[in-house]
Amino acid sequence: MRPSCLRGKAGPTRCKMNRRQFMETSALLAAGCMAASCAELTPRYARPEKLTQSDQPLLLSNARIVDVERGVLRHERRILLEEGRIARLFGQGEPPGTFAGRELDLNGAYVIPGIINAHCHMSLLCGLGANVGILMAWQRQIERNAEECVKHGVTTVRDMLSVSDWAGELKEKIARGEVTGPRILSCCALEVKGGYGDKMTLVHDRRFHKTANDPNQAHEAVRAAVDQGADFIKIFQQRTELVLPGDELPMMDTATIRAIREEAERLGKVVALHHTERAGLLKGLEAGIRDFQHMARDRDLNDEDIRAFVDTGATVVPTASAPFMMAFESRGDPNWGKEGMVEWVKRRDEILPEMLREFCEPELLGSTMKFYRKYSDPDGYEKRHLVPWPDPTPFTAGVTIGTDNAKRLYEAGARFGCGNDGGIPFAFPGAMGLEMELIETLGAGPAEILRMATSNNARLLRMEDEIGAIREGMVADLVILENNPLETITNAARPLMVFTDGRLAYRA
Repeated sequence: MRPSCLRGKAGPTRCKMNRRQFMETSALLAAGCMAASCAELTPRYARPEKLTQSDQPLLLSNARIVDVERGVLRHERRILLEEGRIARLFGQGEPPGTFAGRELDLNGAYVIPGIINAHCHMSLLCGLGANVGILMAWQRQIERNAEECVKHGVTTVRDMLSVSDWAGELKEKIARGEVTGPRILSCCALEVKGGYGDKMTLVHDRRFHKTANDPNQAHEAVRAAVDQGADFIKIFQQRTELVLPGDELPMMDTATIRAIREEAERLGKVVALHHTERAGLLKGLEAGIRDFQHMARDRDLNDEDIRAFVDTGATVVPTASAPFMMAFESRGDPNWGKEGMVEWVKRRDEILPEMLREFCEPELLGSTMKFYRKYSDPDGYEKRHLVPWPDPTPFTAGVTIGTDNAKRLYEAGARFGCGNDGGIPFAFPGAMGLEMELIETLGAGPAEILRMATSNNARLLRMEDEIGAIREGMVADLVILENNPLETITNAARPLMVFTDGRLAYRA
């Protein structure tokens, strides 16, 4: 494969290594450094002391329970937890019946179901760096990604592509109690040979990434993915790279997408389609896809496009945090001067340093801010670089055209899910509070946004009978909040306590 070219003042120049070579080398170096580095890393988050023994029920009393599906407070004030599930909801004055467990008075705190991040990458670094010390911190950052999810009320995540099997290893550590983290659903990503997903795969482990160039290969790839344990299937539909110079790439045709969807549905698996262009959206709709990730940002959707999306009952997860974090000024970008662009970036400049301190490993802080400053320099995109350098223009288009398309879909009544693409530079899987605030720019209110991040996401994952709401029989993933999230969505970002599977996982 030829090296990727980056623009220079004297014209294009070849990199010493292309993006895939660079990322594979970095990932393998990080893997080799992990075992030796663990003792030097920051202490692991410890779960709070258990409230009950494993076979004891727990009664949460004096609670204000949020019905996220209707956007109101329920009249019940007590929640009985047994064997990891919600056994009963009843009024404050009602006796719980025979009860041989513990009661915890919530003192009027608000209770919502665990937040679901429908689009993130748990095994990506989130921070940036280019030295061995940074690579040595990779494992600890992955584990911190899991911890910060729980600490911020995120109890289920959909991992949209793993580096090697690091997300699987993280899932096993969470199951063994070695790391505190959310429930993780893992994908296998399908792409045509040489396409965006094929080129972006960091380490080619064919359990998690496969190519399919025609319907026959599509059927085989889906069956192999399911046999190897994939919880869902991801399809890429993107025509250009996200690093300079933004080469054009092959894309999967409609017949192959339809074959993937049909075979996945036959095997009981959800298919999510990554799209960034109008053509990919329309191709997905024609193929019967109902789960769309990101937003079309190459051109405005017309009224017919909007109507077709709404009429099919499809769901979109706009991942507003991605363009928010990666939109930078470069020379000649037609979207940079559009209304709202500069204000958007000024807001990021204000919140990013604090967010990095909260979510990022200390070893990554300095280098990540250094890269942020480099990306903020418009002249930096005209220079030669030894490593792949991001092209900011797709992200400025996401802030402007993409946001406008998302707003029109929302106003037309389209169903929205919520995910933040955590794992990409400057975005973290646990930072769903920011994503929910960004969705406010579409005109959505707190109740609607909360529904997107809970019950809508659960329906998208086909887990609405298990998670995403507070009802009897549901899994006891609960987030305890001091203030009412129906008044402002920012109240949902700072939990007092978080329960996963009925166990106390975090206490402020």
